[in-house]
Amino acid sequence: MKTIGYKQLKKDGGSLFASFRVFYPVNEWITVPGNGCYLAVEDGLWNCGGGPILAAFEAKNEVRKKGLPAGVKCFRKVRRLDHVPVPKAIWLRIDVARHPNCPPETLAALANDPAVEVRDWVARNPNCPRKTLAVLANDQNFYIRRTVAKNPNCPSKILKKLATDEASDVRFAVLDNEACDTDILTLMVTDPDSYVRRKIAKNLCASADVLKTLALDPEDAVREAVVEHPAFPPSFFRLLACDPSPWVRLKIVSHPNCTSDALEILAKDSNWGIRERVAERPNCPPGVLALLAKDRIKEVREAVAENPATPPEVLKKLGRDRKDSVREAARFRMKIDQK
Repeated sequence: MKTIGYKQLKKDGGSLFASFRVFYPVNEWITVPGNGCYLAVEDGLWNCGGGPILAAFEAKNEVRKKGLPAGVKCFRKVRRLDHVPVPKAIWLRIDVARHPNCPPETLAALANDPAVEVRDWVARNPNCPRKTLAVLANDQNFYIRRTVAKNPNCPSKILKKLATDEASDVRFAVLDNEACDTDILTLMVTDPDSYVRRKIAKNLCASADVLKTLALDPEDAVREAVVEHPAFPPSFFRLLACDPSPWVRLKIVSHPNCTSDALEILAKDSNWGIRERVAERPNCPPGVLALLAKDRIKEVREAVAENPATPPEVLKKLGRDRKDSVREAARFRMKIDQK
């Protein structure tokens, strides 16, 4: 029975020893000088050489040595193969599958491996061919499909397929891929999982149409995420100023670009905390400040009195407010304005 082992080689096909180099030409038997050639037979690929090339060898004349890493053996005569066959040992199959320069044909073979761990490393490999990723995108194990969705080499066609996967974890992973574009986000905008929709709302590639759809989402957290989007359209401020969720309305009134018409709506909000935020806005329209100066909650009136944008005539009225704290805030503001 042939003994097959694996080793990593330098770019020139050689391996570095303590005081000399050994080169391994393809399909030629060579006698390795010194301590012999160390090969990963069952495990330990990362202990056998160093370099970008993953090479497989047929070996004979084993040299018995003590203290070798698990799965590693030493041989006197070796022949480098012109291909990298699939190893028998699972740990070695994992090492081969995860090697950044594993040959495409070997990865394709490992994509059908019975062990989930092996297929997962194939799907993780950044150099995994697209044809192999397409095979793994149909894997029965959702964990593998999720890994495919995260692969930076995964093409848009496969991502679109995984965007409608039955497992929400897979769909969630699609959104983590840098290749996820506006078309895919549009496809996923009505996803049944609110966590997926919220992640779409945070995606920088989300178009205005996608954000508009999500602005009407039944989940509060999704609508909140829409407000936080850097490309949040100005026309949405007025729409979400009437949102049923106080947390969404709070996001609106706290937004640095909140529009005047949205502030006018929020100035009549049933939640006094939101009205207080409106009164604190430096761009709050004078008419809105005049309205809030009559608010029944003293904290709101105090915020109006402290706002530098409050008109002098409004401050004079607040200087006669029934609450001491409001009067003091208004008079302090007037003194600052006079200076």
